[in-house]
Amino acid sequence: MKALAATSGASTISFIVKPDCEDIETWCSNRMHDKYIESFVQQVTERLRHLVSSLAVLSKPRNDERSLAKTENDIHVAFADAQLPKNWLSRAEIDRKLKAWTEESKCAYVHIRGNEATGKTAIICQLHALLAKKRCYVITRFVNSSLTEAKL
Repeated sequence: MKALAATSGASTISFIVKPDCEDIETWCSNRMHDKYIESFVQQVTERLRHLVSSLAVLSKPRNDERSLAKTENDIHVAFADAQLPKNWLSRAEIDRKLKAWTEESKCAYVHIRGNEATGKTAIICQLHALLAKKRCYVITRFVNSSLTEAKL
């Protein structure tokens, strides 16, 4: 797998530093810089997880459509499990919708859209976990998961 990663063309991951203010010296000496570094490390770690997951899929023999579909599903489920919030911050309106989706619907397509950093991934992961506990058949997909939408 190491050789595959080295030859995959994905040996460089680019990130652009965008400080919140124009004065770099001030930015480097306050908490905003520390938060940015934490966010940067989290983004790099997430990208590397995706890279390793995608290489793992490529390295497995593709015998049939079923095994490929299972591998794809396993990657999305593992991502959902990894992104599930350790502590769920209760939000009345969202919690009410989650309860309605898990108790009232026998079949549903849920598509969550919104701005960045609004909790879409956390909501999808929480809903996925709730439905999995009820032994429901759940298909979860993260589309541009770092951008603006996710689907369940």
